[in-house]
Amino acid sequence: MQKNKKALDEKIERYFNDLFAGVGQSQQLFDLKEELSTNLKEKIADYQSRGLADEQAFKEAVISMGDLSGLVEDLRQLGPDTAKPSVYSPMANRLSIAGTIVGVLLILFGGFTILMLYFMGLSSVNVVVPGIFIVAGGALLTYSLLTRKTHKKYDE
Repeated sequence: MQKNKKALDEKIERYFNDLFAGVGQSQQLFDLKEELSTNLKEKIADYQSRGLADEQAFKEAVISMGDLSGLVEDLRQLGPDTAKPSVYSPMANRLSIAGTIVGVLLILFGGFTILMLYFMGLSSVNVVVPGIFIVAGGALLTYSLLTRKTHKKYDE
């Protein structure tokens, strides 16, 4: 069953890639493909629950979506996303790397400070206070890594 789902997902992806071939990559195109894929999968599942075979369910679902050529033409006229180069610039990449490094350093600093205070025999309240460095470092690290992942996902 999992193998059929993966094959169907690949078929849907190919269908939309072929449909939108020649349209400049943009955030709008990515979002639209995701939404259309979700809708198509739901329609296919509906047709399959009615007893249609996978291939026939796919064909019926595509037909039920109607003519998408107007949508393709609208996206072609919009052109590539002009905001993307400024958002995912080399400077943003450097800031993401710096954020990752600083985040790791904050986590290490907080950890070593906690260990040092613990072995000095201070009260537990005094020992856990530097945990704020670990929390701040974790947040910065998470943000920086998600920024890098977003860059890789959307930057084509």
